[in-house]
Amino acid sequence: MNIWAYRNDTGTWLNPQGSGWDEQFEIKEGWPEIIETLGALNLRGNVDKLAIVAHGDEGGLVQLKPDFTPSMVTAFRTEIAQLGQYLTPNGRLIFCACVAGACGLHGIDPGGDLLNRVSTLIPNRYVIGFEVQAFLAAVGQPNRTGMLRVSSQRVALKANTVCDDKGSLFLTEKSWFSKWSLNGRIVQLPMIEQGSRPNNRCATPGCIGHGKPTDRCRTYG
Repeated sequence: MNIWAYRNDTGTWLNPQGSGWDEQFEIKEGWPEIIETLGALNLRGNVDKLAIVAHGDEGGLVQLKPDFTPSMVTAFRTEIAQLGQYLTPNGRLIFCACVAGACGLHGIDPGGDLLNRVSTLIPNRYVIGFEVQAFLAAVGQPNRTGMLRVSSQRVALKANTVCDDKGSLFLTEKSWFSKWSLNGRIVQLPMIEQGSRPNNRCATPGCIGHGKPTDRCRTYG
């Protein structure tokens, strides 16, 4: 099952038929509530994808309550480890929060640090974040489950207006702007970050480079 869990300050959500998400629920607080709700829904071992939808606004930040950052992973290690009991093998935890997966200046990567620390606690499950901002529906208008769009036209143009493998500007884990972690290591870089590395080297150890920042030794998703 694919689960869409959204913070209550991100708006009112609809679940349109055919969205690709089987269940949605509202998050008023943070990790303890998420685990409790998954348990109440009897989803142990049945979650293929869990999207946590919240505000972000900087690398390594998901605005749950309290703010979830790399330094806070230890405080919620019990709940995060319990999440592994709900995700299927190779399941995906997706942080749908603006730039939560982004790297910072001078080689600092708070987004990657957050993803790696979480993925260490849920072995053999993928943890995914994005390096760009997204927007929801206008104030007063309902949001559609699973429908986040890239909000920066500058970024969209830099990406040649291609966000995922279907040529859409919707953000999904298949997006060129997604960063993937597995077992405490970044295994797939977002396109812009990969493009800043010598020879467009991807996250695969020993990669000698690629012709384009969208080429990878191995593609996840």
